Amino acid sequence: MRDGSAALAGTGIGGTICTHPVSQVHTCRVLRWIAVSVLALVIYLQGSGAPFSNTAECQEALVVWEMADSGNWVLPRVNGELIPSKPPLYHWIAAGFSRLTGGVDERSVRLPSIVAAALGVGLVFAAAAVEWGAPSAAVAAVVLATSPEWVKWATTARTDATFALLLAASLLLGRRWLRSARTGTLLALAAAAGAATLAKGFAAAALVGLVMAIEVVRSRSARRALRAGPLAAAAAVFAAIALSWYAAAFAQAGFAFFHKQIVLENVLRFLPYEEGGPSRRHALWFYVPTLLAGMAPWSIALPHAVLRAWRERRSDAPAADFSRYLLLWFTVVFVVCTLASGKRSNYLLPLYPAAALLVGRDLAAWLEAPPSRRRERVLGAVGAAATAAVVLLAAALASWRAGWRPWTAIVPWLHAQDRILAPRMIERLGEPGLAVILLLVALAAALAVATVRRRWRALYALIGASLLLAVFTACRVVPDLEASLKSFAPFSGRVDSIVGRDPLRFFRAADLAVLFYLRRHVPVERGEFQAIGRPAYVLIWLKDWEALSAAARDGARVIETSPPASIARPNTRLLLVRIAERAG
Repeated sequence: MRDGSAALAGTGIGGTICTHPVSQVHTCRVLRWIAVSVLALVIYLQGSGAPFSNTAECQEALVVWEMADSGNWVLPRVNGELIPSKPPLYHWIAAGFSRLTGGVDERSVRLPSIVAAALGVGLVFAAAAVEWGAPSAAVAAVVLATSPEWVKWATTARTDATFALLLAASLLLGRRWLRSARTGTLLALAAAAGAATLAKGFAAAALVGLVMAIEVVRSRSARRALRAGPLAAAAAVFAAIALSWYAAAFAQAGFAFFHKQIVLENVLRFLPYEEGGPSRRHALWFYVPTLLAGMAPWSIALPHAVLRAWRERRSDAPAADFSRYLLLWFTVVFVVCTLASGKRSNYLLPLYPAAALLVGRDLAAWLEAPPSRRRERVLGAVGAAATAAVVLLAAALASWRAGWRPWTAIVPWLHAQDRILAPRMIERLGEPGLAVILLLVALAAALAVATVRRRWRALYALIGASLLLAVFTACRVVPDLEASLKSFAPFSGRVDSIVGRDPLRFFRAADLAVLFYLRRHVPVERGEFQAIGRPAYVLIWLKDWEALSAAARDGARVIETSPPASIARPNTRLLLVRIAERAG
């Protein structure tokens, strides 16, 4: 870290806003961090009240509702029986937001992710500003804020964005501690790591510990921070925050809790044969295309950014030292996730802040480099590519207005479910207005002018602003479109109006979305269908209904049908069945 006037000069924070006193520099940094975080918050808040359209969000929402309804803040049971899959920090925060918003609903349950992701963008901006200056900070913040994978989990009611923020804070504090050897910084690191563990489990402690251990081995200067007294105090802080809850949860549920949250959700995520978990058994290189897609279009610059950090690994310059640490952070998360059996795109989320910082520095370095033929070629290619992309998009929208369907060329490359969902969402969205196409034409012209005139800062600003506007629009439009095709909220409302407070049960398996929208416990009948007491209302999956014999269906009548839980599999519909009382 730099301090005093050197910090002021290096961060680009001085000038008419900030004067030389350190206190004013810090105030300016805080104000800019707040401004960046608020901008990201405004973007991610769009569409946050849309009905849930997937089971994963409903799972977290149900835990929050159970907490508020039962008063059990340690280990509430979903539907009175299911142990939550994740520790409770996310749910505690969501429950707090629900107090402010008037109840547990879609927005209050998504708010922890939205706020955490926005703060993560601000954190990246602040870290880059201190280490490299304002241009790198601005680019890195835009890179993270507009990376598709970050946006996805910023607007989803899951623990991933909260976990990624706390892990990023832990690792940044860890670097500061290893260089300053300050006990206060170490205790803050322990608190952040404890909170990250309460967000998603012991993966937080493992990742932070691994990065810190490698950095200590690599850097002799870091070893002076290792003192027994402060380390013992940090362990106590970590235990007080994280382990105290695990002890309370184990006392409440015993081995059932240990098996669910420790064995299934941690140990068997890593091992080849994963019981009851989301192991997809992807290829070892699964995360390479996943990361490239998740950071698009910035992933084009990622290989060069990583290469720059690798080339500078032996440099003594402060800027290179931070890049080296980010490369370690990036590599550890990527390698650990790659070696694990269970692979999902969201598991990589903790490396996105490091990747955004590396890309931000690399792109800003091109901008600030002395004029040269190579620099002009590279930035000219960036401008030409951006202009071509906007022209192509404008042409596609114009062809849509002309009656063509330009998306048909892309659909075959999508995931099986998205091949069905995307065209339906596009059709429901409707043709673009002429104003949208004209706006894109104007943007393409502006990009072309900036490129031809070599106004590289203007080019960067246009690209960043355009992507932020695109994310804002997507956040505002996509959730409602998806919910209109997939959400069980309307079906649940019809079930509630028909059944009222009459007895209701699931047959064989419950649905978490219906449970959330009904706001009640619904028992699950796991025996024979004929054994269900009559008269009764039963929620039964279509595949189970079709498997029943005619005798078993005697007296039963389907009165409501849900949309498919998986849009690519029509037999995943849920039926509301009324079983009449037997005659005689």
